[in-house]
Order: sequence, then structure tokens, then C-alpha cells
Amino acid sequence: RVWHARGEWRWLRSRECVFLRSHDGSPKEILGIVEDISVRKEMELQLRESEKTLRNLFESVADAIFITDLKGRITGINTAAARLTGYQQKQDLVGKDFFDFLEDQVKVQFQDISGKEEGLRLEFRFHGREIVWEAEMSASSLKDRYGKPMGVIAVVKDITERKLAQEELIRARKAAEAGLVAKSQFLANMSHEIRTPMNAILGLTDIVLESELTTEQRRFVSIIRSSGGLLLRIVNDILDISKLEAGKVRIESIPVSLKDIVSSTSQVYSFLSGEKNLSLEISIADDIPEFVLGDPTRLKQILGNLLSNAIKFTDEGRVIIRVQVAERLPDITMIRFEVEDTGLGIAEDKQGVIFESFTQADGSTTRKYGGTGLGTTIARQLVELMGGSIGLKSPVNNTKIGGPGTVFYFHIPFHLPSKNDIPVSSAKGAITSSNKIGKILVAEDNEVNQIVIRAMLENIAKSVMIVSDGEAAVQKVQEEDFDLILMDVQMPRMNGYEATKAIRSLKGDVRLIPIVAVTADALAGEREKCLAIGMDDFISKPYNADDLKSIFNSWIGRKHGSH
Repeated sequence: RVWHARGEWRWLRSRECVFLRSHDGSPKEILGIVEDISVRKEMELQLRESEKTLRNLFESVADAIFITDLKGRITGINTAAARLTGYQQKQDLVGKDFFDFLEDQVKVQFQDISGKEEGLRLEFRFHGREIVWEAEMSASSLKDRYGKPMGVIAVVKDITERKLAQEELIRARKAAEAGLVAKSQFLANMSHEIRTPMNAILGLTDIVLESELTTEQRRFVSIIRSSGGLLLRIVNDILDISKLEAGKVRIESIPVSLKDIVSSTSQVYSFLSGEKNLSLEISIADDIPEFVLGDPTRLKQILGNLLSNAIKFTDEGRVIIRVQVAERLPDITMIRFEVEDTGLGIAEDKQGVIFESFTQADGSTTRKYGGTGLGTTIARQLVELMGGSIGLKSPVNNTKIGGPGTVFYFHIPFHLPSKNDIPVSSAKGAITSSNKIGKILVAEDNEVNQIVIRAMLENIAKSVMIVSDGEAAVQKVQEEDFDLILMDVQMPRMNGYEATKAIRSLKGDVRLIPIVAVTADALAGEREKCLAIGMDDFISKPYNADDLKSIFNSWIGRKHGSH
């Protein structure tokens, strides 16, 4: 090295040769050439630094790196590779056959990699010296400066923990799925076991209420009916929240009259409001469309849940249902529903959680008023499924009667039906006691429910025959003519599904008899399952006389000219 005038060291390389010698052979003149090699020296230094960096990187990588020749002999490894294979020293691995650590099917793929442009990526079991690992390998061909394959570089990652986590996740998912199946089965069983006797209790009390009773007897039976309805509501709340959480609730879109929905819902709760001497009022704007496309059952459920709460928490004053148009768009009409009361009101700090599951504004509420705390939660989820929104405001009562009051409101967008979709109402052919028509076959195994359904049907049908299982139903339809079959789903010997399949496979017109499923299973998918089997309609327990009359008019009344 020499110090340059520019103030820097320069690397030099000198070469000398004897240019002229004396007569005795000793050098007389020497020719010397000095070359500035500073740039090359700098490049060599950078190269050494790069090699050092790459070596450090090579050694610090947590994944095992193997370099092999074309025959699979190991020519280079990092520290992680020695650790993965179970060797103490890296040099102990150099020269060994990399294939010894691989499974047979992996060896074939690894041998083929040298001639391919694309790399190789696969998972396999890596056989170390003492332990077998779950591994993931990425390998690619190494080529010389002429592009000729000279070996393979493979990066092997220990994925044992990841595999164990995946397996644990799979086990947990299977356990969760099994738990959901068990939960669904439990709910189905609970639904059936509770709804079946509830059908008898509510059905028989309805029948008794239609008979001649003293004032006191009627009051007692009405209390039984009201208490049974409350129990059924609790069961329905639990089943509904389970269906909603599982995403198994489907919203219908059929022509419905909002006026009829509000009227029929208020009638159901008029008894409860009357018991508390509350005024139950309805206010429906004149510009409300006569028909909209919606789900009548779920709309009644939303209004019913909010009405039930309003009546429950109001001791004096009134409850009002309001319906009005909030906005009109070319294809959609936004309807605003309100249920306002003069009850206890809801504290501002509780209003944010009132729509959460199992939540009531005060812990003492359940003890005093009862309920599951699911009514508003179910209402919120149903409204949102319909594309709407729900909220509340409290206090709202400006009168001197009652408490602070609360108004629950929700907005739902409705499409309007076409003229062809709007139902035509007609009283022609209405079924009365003087013009009974139709012969009905009922398949029902529960003796008490046989009494209930016979008593209800005998008021509207000309003839009712009851059998106790599906096998008897299949036999009976081949012996006699029937206009309608009411088929219980869960029966001994042959259930309703099997009986329906058997009837549909018969020859002649008998296989075309309308079959209506009667089931105590109210879980999601039951209706679809019944229709897929070949049934024509569906009714769930507990049912009442109006439910049966509606089914009767739909299938027998229509056949005889009734609508």
C-alpha cells in the first residue's frame, strides 16, 4: 500500500523481471511494472463482507438448510440442520446421503428437482437421528455459471407444533360440531316433549272455554290458558334465540296486510291488557299500503314481543301501536312501527344493553315480572334479518297517568307485491257447522292430543278418522278415500316421514292426497325437511282451532270452491 497525494491509501501490485545482466550473469537492469489494484481490493473486501453476511444469515436461520450434489450427498448445512437431524457437529453430516432422512415418496420428487425450472414444496415426515418430525420443505436446483445443474438447496422447516395445533383445532371443531348436534338434538327433544303436552293443555282449555261455564270457572280456565301460553312463550324464546344464533331463521316474502297483522296481534294481547285495566290502542296511517311483501309470522312475533313487554311493565295508563310510512322510494316503502307505553321507563344507562341476550334493565325485573330477557333480543335480530333497524326512547310520557313511559320503534323496508300476487278475499264457501265438508285422516300417537284434534276438527270437518301410527295411516288410505291427511312426525312403528314416502309411492290418486305435517319440533329446517319428503304443508304444536281451520280451508275448502 502507498499513501496517495489525495490523502488516501492505494493498493499496488508490482511485477519485476531482469531486463539486462552483467557478463557474470548478475542483474544489471530490472524492469518493474506497478499496477493500482485499489478497486479490485475494494471489491474483494466487499465480497468477503457479503460472504460473511450470507454465512451469518445462513447460520442464524431457524429453518434447516441442506445443500446437496446431484447424487443427494450433503455438501453443506447450517446449524439448524444439525439440530433437526440430531447431530452434534455439522461436519458429521457432510457427505451423508440426504435421502436417508426422507420418506420414499419424497425421495422420488427430490431426485426430479434438479432438472426442473420450478421449485418443489411439500409436507412430509422428516426422519431425524432419534425423532421423526413433521416437516415442510422448499427445494430448488443449484446451477453453475453455465446453467448446468450442480446440486440442490433445500430449506426444511419443523412444523410439528403447527401440525399439532391444526390437529387440536380439528378436534376442537369436531367437538364443537358434535356439541352443536347434541344441542340441536336436545332442543328438538325438549321442543317435542314440552310442546306435545302443551298442545293438550292449551287445546283442551280452548275447548272448555267454548262450553258453558260459570263466571268463576271461566276465570280459572282462563288463568290456566294464560299461564300455559306464558310457558309456551318462554320455550319459544329459547328455541328462537338458538335458531337465530345458528343463522337458521329464514324470512318469508309473501303478500301480507299490515293492518291485519297489527289487528290480530293486538287481539292476542288484549286479554293481558284487559287484566291490568290498560287501554290498548291502534293508530295506523291512512297512506299505509294495503299489502306489502313480508313475513307475517315474524312481524307478529316482533310486535308481540314488544307488546308483551309494554303491557308487562305498565301498571297504569295505555299501550299504543302506531304504524306509518317513514319513506317512499321507487321500489321500497319504509314503514315505521311504534309500541309506546306509560310504564316504568328505561334508565338512560340501561338503554344501550336492552337488546342484548338475557338482559333486562334491572336485576329485580325478572323476580318481579318474570320473562327470559330474550324478547327484545329476538325482536332486534328479526328486524335486522328483514333489513331494518330498531331503537327505543325513554322517557316519553307527557301525561299525568302512569310512569315515564317508553317507545320502542323499528323501521322495515318493504317491497310492494304485483297485482297478480295480491290475495283475493272472499267469504264464498266458508265452512260452518251447517255445511261441513271433507273427510280427514289424522295420524297421531298421543291419546290426549287425539282428543284435542278430534274435538277441534269435528266443528269444521264432515268426518274425522284417527290412527295411532304411520303404518296404520298408509293402510287406511288404501281402504278409504280422504280429502286431507294430518300427519304427526314422531310416531312409533312408522314415523310421519316414512309414512309420507310410502303414500307418495302408491299407485293412483291416493298418492296425491294433501299431507300436512303436524310436529312438535319447532327447530329451523323442520318445515323444509317435511316439504322435501313430500308433505304439502306444515303446522306446529301447539295449534288452535283457527290454525286447523286455516289449514282446512287451504286444502279442502279450496277443493270445494272455497278460498
